[in-house]
Amino acid sequence: MDLTATDNCSANIQVIKSKEEKQEGVNKVIIYKWEASDECGNKAVHTQKITIQKTSQPTPPTDVVQPPKDTEPTQEMMVYNGVSTESGSENYFKIEPIHQFTHLSLDIYNELGQKVYQSKNYQKNGEVFRGYANVKGVFRKGKRLPTGTYFYILKYQDITGKSSTKQGYLFVR
Repeated sequence: MDLTATDNCSANIQVIKSKEEKQEGVNKVIIYKWEASDECGNKAVHTQKITIQKTSQPTPPTDVVQPPKDTEPTQEMMVYNGVSTESGSENYFKIEPIHQFTHLSLDIYNELGQKVYQSKNYQKNGEVFRGYANVKGVFRKGKRLPTGTYFYILKYQDITGKSSTKQGYLFVR
């Protein structure tokens, strides 16, 4: 900090600066002092006192946000993407945990991009993909699909109402 002064007696002004640090209780105090004097014996003193207060660290809130009691946390979707069409097989294109997801819409395509299966209410009322076509045009509806890799697009909502899309491959044997 620069201190300026005007003197009508003399152009020769001498300024002495000093700094003192001390402790007052838990606080640190710094005192800056400027003494200006001229050849005529005039003196002016300016003092600045700075107090640095010691404070404690803030205490974080103890309130913990609880999830709503009427909902369960959303679990990650598991897709079982292997399907066997052999007689007696009970496997199908399965999604778990099914109770965590609603409005499941499933489209399955062959390697040429042709739709072979479609469902707007997947895994409800026994509506599941077991390796058989359910759309007309590519294969006759209800016929077993050839062994190979197929691709799916699954649209759904979780229990919070968030809409999502999952896509991937599945193998039919």
